[in-house]
Amino acid sequence: MRSGPVSREVRARHGRRAGRLLFAWIALFYVFTAGGSLTTTDAVVTYELTRQMVDHGSIALPGNMLGSEAHRGVDGRYYSPFGIAQSVVNVPFLLAARGLERLGLRIGPSDTLEKAAVAMGNTLVMATTIWVVYLFGWRLADSVHAGLTTALLAGLATPLWPYSKFGFNAPLSALFLTAAVFSAWRATRDSAPSAMWTGFWVSLALLTRHELVLVAVPILAYFWMSARTRSEFLRHAAMLVAGLLPALVGWLSYNAWRFGHPLDAGYMRDSVPGFGSSPLEGLYGLLLSPSTSLIAYCPLALAGGLGLVALWKRDRALAALLGGSIGVLLLFYAQLSNWMGGRSYGPRYLVPALPLLCVGLAPLLAQRRRPGWLAVLAVASLIIQFPGVLVDYAKVSVANARVEGAPSRAERLVNWQTSALFLNTRAAARLLPANVALLIGGSPPPAPDTLQPTARGEFSPQFAHSLDFWWMYLFHMRALSAAAVGGIVLTFVTTLSGLMVALRRSVHAYDFGEPLG
Repeated sequence: MRSGPVSREVRARHGRRAGRLLFAWIALFYVFTAGGSLTTTDAVVTYELTRQMVDHGSIALPGNMLGSEAHRGVDGRYYSPFGIAQSVVNVPFLLAARGLERLGLRIGPSDTLEKAAVAMGNTLVMATTIWVVYLFGWRLADSVHAGLTTALLAGLATPLWPYSKFGFNAPLSALFLTAAVFSAWRATRDSAPSAMWTGFWVSLALLTRHELVLVAVPILAYFWMSARTRSEFLRHAAMLVAGLLPALVGWLSYNAWRFGHPLDAGYMRDSVPGFGSSPLEGLYGLLLSPSTSLIAYCPLALAGGLGLVALWKRDRALAALLGGSIGVLLLFYAQLSNWMGGRSYGPRYLVPALPLLCVGLAPLLAQRRRPGWLAVLAVASLIIQFPGVLVDYAKVSVANARVEGAPSRAERLVNWQTSALFLNTRAAARLLPANVALLIGGSPPPAPDTLQPTARGEFSPQFAHSLDFWWMYLFHMRALSAAAVGGIVLTFVTTLSGLMVALRRSVHAYDFGEPLG
């Protein structure tokens, strides 16, 4: 290990190399643990819009997929209420799947490979989010080790890991929100044009989940708190607006063309659940309830909150930016009648805010003596993610509702036995040994002739007996043998181990000499 001062350029080069290795590791890890299905109806809607765009050059849905007349446009066709950005991002992955199909690869029904590719695209999006968390933590703490630890905790010990398997827009929302806040911070430090990039990322967040435009408020407050002069604040604010305005105008026009009102994205009709929850009930639900509690599904969030408190003493503006961005979303979602987010593993609506909460860990992790309770919270959070990764929570919730009925709002507020954490843990305890037994030859997988679409065209519900990994699904379809699955697992584990060794060496190559200051 070298010692002595080194140039900023050399240290920056080592830090960038560590970032590339981190991205390679987390992307490969997420691909290894991916499920390969779209999980929810909402995800299927964004996928179908992608198909409509590619096949017909249309932004209309093929029908009333969500069963609501609120989504009927002024021209009589049905439109998606969800942000169009997810469907656009799906396009290259859809085309890649079709390229593989032209080469002769066929798996399951005609759209299985396409849906798997789209879901895998979101897996890579979440890996990119973890890379941005690393960049933020590295620059904030001036330590690659702290940045890497922050990123790995975010990627493995929070619901970001289960939601890396999610085919809907949680990963993309997390990426754009994190990039926007990171760009805002950079704009006040070493790159004034980053303020325009901030507006660009906020605009993409708006086109993914419409309410994410609210983050522009804490960003403007941050520019005000950080500015040395009024003209500096006005310059940053103007650049933010310049980056955001084209997308905002486009979004308003898009809504007016589809639904006849610039603010109607498909949620303004009475038949669509919207505002109506007691904010106190929503706050309790999102923070403490068994169904969507941030603390229950991510105890590490407590450490992130304490990190933001500690950051307040050092950099109030940044602490206000991170805390304000999290707080504005928390208050918005607490007022929704559907604050629990439907089929989900923990606080689905708060997933985009999790990276920002984890960034608050970076200063704590840069200390020579880290508090012991931080390790306890990290381990607890890591363990809690396993049930959500091992078993598809959408299949579990549907199966439970068919047997015992869907839980009421009151039950979801207080009853742990209706929570995804309880149901998934129970299902994982049953399915893990059963699937291991299948792999070692204890019993054969289901016969291929049973793996046919149901009368409704559904395919994935027939794999409720499988662990939620793409290679296990292929095993149950008899597309892969047990030996092939073993080879895949061994290859991934070996490659991931090699990348981790290279990552550790990169840390030692960087964290030496005098700090950058």
